[in-house]
Amino acid sequence: MPVRIRQSIQRQWKSRKISQRLRAGVLPSAIWHTCRVFAFLSLLIPGLGHAQDRHFVYSYDSPNLPAGGVDIEPWLTFRWGGADPSQPLPRIYEQRIEFELGIFSWLQTSFYLNLKARLAEEQDTAGQTIALTTRAVYGFSQALKVALLNPSVHPLGMGAYLEYYLYPHETVLEGKLILDKWFGPHIVNVNLTAEYEAGWTITPAHAENEANANHVHRVQPKATWVLIPSAGYMYMARQGKPVVGIGTEALFYQKMVRGAGQSGNWQPSITAWFVGPTLLIGRSRQQTAGGFFLIGNFALRIPTNMTTPMERYRLRFILGITF
Repeated sequence: MPVRIRQSIQRQWKSRKISQRLRAGVLPSAIWHTCRVFAFLSLLIPGLGHAQDRHFVYSYDSPNLPAGGVDIEPWLTFRWGGADPSQPLPRIYEQRIEFELGIFSWLQTSFYLNLKARLAEEQDTAGQTIALTTRAVYGFSQALKVALLNPSVHPLGMGAYLEYYLYPHETVLEGKLILDKWFGPHIVNVNLTAEYEAGWTITPAHAENEANANHVHRVQPKATWVLIPSAGYMYMARQGKPVVGIGTEALFYQKMVRGAGQSGNWQPSITAWFVGPTLLIGRSRQQTAGGFFLIGNFALRIPTNMTTPMERYRLRFILGITF
C-alpha cells in the first residue's frame, strides 16, 4: 500500500477514535462543566437588557448607556518589566470595579472601587535594597460622561468626561475629550486626557543624625500634571453574534512636575509611549441588543531600552456585563 494512502487512513481512523471518545465522555468532567457554564451564560446574557459596547481599554467611546441602563465592568491590569530586566514578574497590579448608570440619553455616571498593589523596594542610605514589600492602596472615584455627538449619526462622535479619585494620600482630577468615528466595520478613536494630582508622600527617614530614625517620617506635599492622550483603531471582523474586533491602541504618558519653588516651571519627569494589539469579543455592537463584551490589550513601551522609572509591558482586560 502506498505511504500516502496509509497515512491518510491512519489520520481518518485517529479522528474517528477521538470523536468516539468525546461522545463517550472520556475528557475530564471539569471541561464539560466549564462548557455548560458558558452555555448557560450565553442563554442568560441576551435577556440582560441594554448594553454599552466599548471597543478599547485605554479610550472611551462617545455614546452613553441609555437612560436607566446599568453596567458592571471589572478591570484587571498587570504592569511589569521595569528598568531592571532581571524582574520578569508583574510588579504592579491594578483592579477596578466600575458601576455605570445611564441617567439620560446624553448623561451617565460611573462609580469605581480601585485597588493598586505594588511590589516596592526599600533601600538604605547607600542605595542598596534591604527589603521587598507589597503595598496596596484602595481608593474610590466617580465620573460623569456627556455624549455630545453620536458617531453613528454625525460625521464625528464627541463626548466629555470628568472623574475625581480619592486615595488616602492623594486626590486626582481627570478630564477627557472623546472623539471617535464609525464608518462601516472601521472604528477610529482619540481621547485627549489630562490629570491633576495633588497630595503628599510619607517616607521613612533613614538619616543617621536623626534620633529614632525608624520612627521618623518625612511628609512632602506633591502636585503633578499628567498628560495621557490615547488613540485606537479597530476593525470589526465579525458583525454577528458574537461580535469580534481586531485592532491596535497607542498611549502617550507624560508626567509634569513643578521646578524648584512654588513659582517654578512645569517640567516633564517621565515620558513614555505604549502601543499594542487589542482584541474585542462581544454579544452585539448595537446598544439595544443587550449582552456583554470582553476586551484585552497587550502594550509594549517603545523604545524598550529607554531609561525611565516605568514598566515595559502592560496587560489589561475589561469585562462588561449589563443588568
